[in-house]
Amino acid sequence: MPIAHYNNTPGLPNLAPAPIGTENIDAISRKGDRYSIKSTSGNVTGVFYGLEPKGSDMPDIQKFEYVLICKFDEDYDLELILEIGWNAFLRNKHWHSRMQAWNLILTKKLQQECKVVYKRNAGEQ
Repeated sequence: MPIAHYNNTPGLPNLAPAPIGTENIDAISRKGDRYSIKSTSGNVTGVFYGLEPKGSDMPDIQKFEYVLICKFDEDYDLELILEIGWNAFLRNKHWHSRMQAWNLILTKKLQQECKVVYKRNAGEQ
């Protein structure tokens, strides 16, 4: 869904699905930018594996350039697509102790650092 939106929206890069089995990313732009796509119907995304664990002194090796967060409503209709860059992702990532991996929580602070790529109009269903 976000790939089609990017490809059908002037001014956004064209994306292609990442090859099956590619770790950490779901799409690639023609320029080679890597995109991780996460979805949620609440305020917490799925987890990001392959990064340094909480408390590590090792810097994270960059796994992607952007994260696309797709937020769905209770009927699983798309409400919002947010784009966040790697550095903003690092500032906002949240440790999920049970999964032993990082995720993102859709706080106001996070949303202020994101580019809104799509927002459903209030009257649109």
